[in-house]
Amino acid sequence: MLTFSTSGRGRRPTAGHLRSACSSLARSASGLQQVTDPFAYRRFCKVDTELHLVGDFVPGAEVYLPFRDLYRHMAHVRQSQLPEVYRAADVFVFPTLVEGLGMVVLEAMACGLPVIVTPRGPDEVVRDGVDGYVVPAGDSTAIIETLERLYADVELRLQLGRNARSQAERWSWARYASAAADSVLEGSAR
Repeated sequence: MLTFSTSGRGRRPTAGHLRSACSSLARSASGLQQVTDPFAYRRFCKVDTELHLVGDFVPGAEVYLPFRDLYRHMAHVRQSQLPEVYRAADVFVFPTLVEGLGMVVLEAMACGLPVIVTPRGPDEVVRDGVDGYVVPAGDSTAIIETLERLYADVELRLQLGRNARSQAERWSWARYASAAADSVLEGSAR
C-alpha cells in the first residue's frame, strides 16, 4: 500500500501563487470541462497560477486542445508518482459529475492539500469550509471563485490542508470500502 503524506512536501505555498492539480481525467464524467471552461478559467488565470491535469484523456478530449495554453497535461502518471505530484500542488480539484467516494481525494488530502470537490461522492469525506470546499456540480464559476479565495489567502490554504491531512488519517480501508459501497448503492437507487 502506498503512503501518501505531507512529508517531503516540495515547496511552501506563497501568496500570489497557486498550483492546482486536477485528476481522474480518464472518465467522461470527470467534470474536467468545469475547470478548463475557457471563459471562466481565463478570468482566473494569472502569470503565477498553474493548472496541472493528471491522467489520461478520454476519447473525444481533443475538444480541449484549443485551450492547452490553460493547463499542463500529465498523462500516464504512475501510482507511485502521485504523492510527488500532490506535494507539488497547492490545491486539488476533483469536479466529478458522477463518482463514488473518490480515492484520489483522500490521497490528495493525505498529502496535506485542501480540495475542491462536488457533491457526487467525495463530499462524504470533505467537510465544506474545513478541509476544502464542496461546490455545485457543473458550476465552473463556483470552482473559479473558490480558486480565487485560495489564491488570495495562503494561511487559509495551509489551515485547510492541515485539516485535510487530519481528516484523511481518520479513513481506514474498511471505512473507505463501506462508504464507497454506500455511495454506489445510493447512486443505483436514483
